[in-house]
This record gives sequence, structure tokens and C-alpha cells, in this order.
Amino acid sequence: MQWELWYCTPACKAMAEIKNVVETYIQKAFKTNGRVSIEEIYGELEKPPVALLPCGVTAFMLGFVLSEYASPDYTWTNELNSDTMTPEKLV
Repeated sequence: MQWELWYCTPACKAMAEIKNVVETYIQKAFKTNGRVSIEEIYGELEKPPVALLPCGVTAFMLGFVLSEYASPDYTWTNELNSDTMTPEKLV
């Protein structure tokens, strides 16, 4: 899904770019491995064209673009335990 509607204003273009990079990476990872980690997603966002830096705003933006995945349709795991994904676990 491309977030083309977000391109309506210049101020929203950066967020749309981040969302598109994340969505593309997630779909590729799901097809390849059937899973993806937030660490891998963040690593992808550190690369150009996005090139995010480690800070609170980056954490906020990542939480925002991943918020649709905070649902029982997805699972959370730490390799020892697994459970359904919730907004609390995404944080």
C-alpha cells in the first residue's frame, strides 16, 4: 500500500516516505522469512533515503507507522515467548 495521499503537502512527504519504506520492507520480509523484527525495520530506516538518527522523534515515528500492526492478526516474540501483538507490546 502506497501512502500517496500523504504527499498532498510538503510537510507530510517525509512521513509518507518512511511509511512506504517500512511497508515495502515488511512485505519483503514476510515473503522471505514469514517474520520481521523492529530492529531490522529500524536498520532499514537508518539507510538512505530516510537516514533516521537514534532519538525520541524516530521512536515516535516508528511507533506511528507500525501502529496498524498492533493487532491480534500479528504475533510478538522474544524467541522464548510468543503472544498476540498489542499496542503495549509494540511500545
